[in-house]
Amino acid sequence: MTTSLVAGAELLLLEVGLQPRGISVRFADDLKGLVPFTALNLRPGDIRALSPNDPYLLTVHLKDGTETELPSDLLRYHVDANFKSAEDRADALSATTFGHRLVTLRKQAGLSQGALALRCKVSRATLARLEAGHFFPRLPTLEKLATGLNLPLEDLMSPPDNAYEGRR
Repeated sequence: MTTSLVAGAELLLLEVGLQPRGISVRFADDLKGLVPFTALNLRPGDIRALSPNDPYLLTVHLKDGTETELPSDLLRYHVDANFKSAEDRADALSATTFGHRLVTLRKQAGLSQGALALRCKVSRATLARLEAGHFFPRLPTLEKLATGLNLPLEDLMSPPDNAYEGRR
């Protein structure tokens, strides 16, 4: 078993390269892999150059003059099944936590799922799936939910002050 002496070495990029089917990466813990262009919503003909200006961030220079930044955790996600699994579990927990928060806020507002769905202009099925923690909403949906609950977006996203009581 190898133990890294550098915290976060699993995300530290050492080498990147442009290949016919994707971007090759090598991390400080010596994991190597190929991130397919399709996973990054890129096409090989659109890329002019790669710049690893930061060991945790890859800048992709496109032929149209624009740039896109790829954080090392995104690259790792596509080449490391264990990392992907851990990230997916964290995302599921985040969606579940948000779902519980949404139920609490809806009930505090005295609204049924149907009433909140109408206020937010989202389907009741979508609201039910959000409350059940099946997925985390995108920003436009979060904004609709905050408006429907008459809350600033920050309040929708923040746990209540007593959220962690009893977990110590």
